[in-house]
Formats: sequence, C-alpha cells, structure tokens
Amino acid sequence: MSTTTGPGRAFFDNHIQHLQTRDISIIQTDAADDIIVYNNFDLNYLGNPAPNIIRGRVDFAKFFQTLFDWQGDLTGYELHSFTETEDSILFSATTSFANTGEWAAGNVFVMNDNFTQIKQQFMYAHKLSE
Repeated sequence: MSTTTGPGRAFFDNHIQHLQTRDISIIQTDAADDIIVYNNFDLNYLGNPAPNIIRGRVDFAKFFQTLFDWQGDLTGYELHSFTETEDSILFSATTSFANTGEWAAGNVFVMNDNFTQIKQQFMYAHKLSE
C-alpha cells in the first residue's frame, strides 16, 4: 500500500481540486458510465432516506449538483488520511460548507485498471457542527 504517491494520488488530487471549486464536470471524465455509488447520507432533502444507491454517471452528476446546492460554498477542507492500493483509493477528510457546517467524511473509490475512472464509490459522512 502507498500513502503518498502513485497513480491513485494523482487521480485523487485532480478530482478533489475540481470538486473543491464545485466543478462537477470532472464527474464526466472521472466516473465510469456504469458507476455505482453507495452512501449513508440522510438525504431527506432529496426525498431519499439513508442508505442511498446511485447508479450511473448521469445520476451521480445530478446527486453532486443537488448536494453542492444544499451545502453551499466549501469554506474549509482538511485531508486526514489517504491510502491507495492496487485498485482502490481510501481517504478521510473534514469539510466545512457555508450552509451546512462542518462534516467528517470518508470515501472509498474502487478504480478501473489504469486508475482513470471510478467504478464504485462508498461515501460516508456525519455532521460535526453548524
């Protein structure tokens, strides 16, 4: 396992850089057409109680747009851990948003063979403060 360098870290850095600026166009290139995303978010604001399963790139992009609209601007981001394996990226971070406050979040990306697209994503988060 690697904790700092490799194709997973390069992919991650680019992906997060785009998401930090609310640029969801990165999903068009980073998510596989048939991506499956699992999360434990209480998405009652979307009409979906936890857990949620999102299938396909189009619905994943819609999910992120709705999530960004709900959360507001990103006001803080701190990466706490990062690990890459031969086919996965695992990380945890603290994020802060204008509308929803501070969150502890983590993700697991299961990647394609050349680390260019996410095949599956497991997302988990819980609110820390307003």
